[in-house]
Amino acid sequence: MATIYLYGPKPPPAPSERLPAEDFSVWIEAGDPFSRIENMSSDLRSAANLARQDLGDLNQNLDLLASRLEIIETKGVGVRELKEMVREVMRRVDVLSREFPEFPGRAIEKKDFLLGSLDHCSTNLKYVSEKLLEISKTSPPEISTSLGILQVRSSKLAEDFQKAKSHLVKLLESIKPPAPVSPAILLPELKPVEVRPEKPPEAPPAEEKPPEKPPEEKRTEQPPEKPPEKPETPEQPAAPPQPESKPAAG
Repeated sequence: MATIYLYGPKPPPAPSERLPAEDFSVWIEAGDPFSRIENMSSDLRSAANLARQDLGDLNQNLDLLASRLEIIETKGVGVRELKEMVREVMRRVDVLSREFPEFPGRAIEKKDFLLGSLDHCSTNLKYVSEKLLEISKTSPPEISTSLGILQVRSSKLAEDFQKAKSHLVKLLESIKPPAPVSPAILLPELKPVEVRPEKPPEAPPAEEKPPEKPPEEKRTEQPPEKPPEKPETPEQPAAPPQPESKPAAG
């Protein structure tokens, strides 16, 4: 909590605590704006809080300058354009305070805006200072003295914004850009695919061969069959010779 209280931006003062606009010698001591943040690239959040605090001090002095120019205007001196220019610088400082970056990528992205805004404020206040110097030379002594005080203060504010710019340049140069993040690639939703077993590759058709002749049976020569043997009959004894018969005589 102590760190937040120390580095947190100051709230705007209550009307009863504001410096009296009628006393032209009283101003806010802003010191060296942004001198505390030029080496705080590793802690941009704290640097942003300190920067807002310095911008708040500068804006209070701008408010005093515009209020005192309005007092001079009521005395018949033509400083209305200068007063409106100071009010415009105040609005720019308010935007700068709100947009002061707290992250490296944002700081690099807004570099031109930040430096351009500070440069614009310094240029406008330098113009206000030069115009007040011209008007004071042709104004009555009592008005010329007051204009001289406002001219010195506007010149000091122009220098303050230039100093703030130089310190901010050192801060931005020491910030390392964040590593690039590769964009996510969205893949289409894949539907489940039915996996079927692969069929074995078909064998190429066999070459047609002429039908093979059946192998010839080898003939083996067999001996000729023997005639069946007659059964042996027992030999009969030969009949005795018959006596020759003579023919009968007639």
